[in-house]
Amino acid sequence: METNFNDIQQLWQSQKASNFDLQGLIAGLKKTEEKQRKERIAIAIITPSTLVFLFTVMPWGESKAILLSLLVIAAAMLWVGWLS
Repeated sequence: METNFNDIQQLWQSQKASNFDLQGLIAGLKKTEEKQRKERIAIAIITPSTLVFLFTVMPWGESKAILLSLLVIAAAMLWVGWLS
């Protein structure tokens, strides 16, 4: 057991630190920000249009169960949009 620990310790101490790529990190962050901005725009467009479509097409005035399911769907979609 002791020799395994010593071997691992020597292996860890022999490793050199790699150079830090700041430009690559900044480029990756900008790419991630752009992707998240596109996702937020898509959610802002898709959520209201889906809800309007569902409330227009579904006969929510005929049954309270349909109305309740539409409200649950709307709440879930708004919650997901808020989380993102």
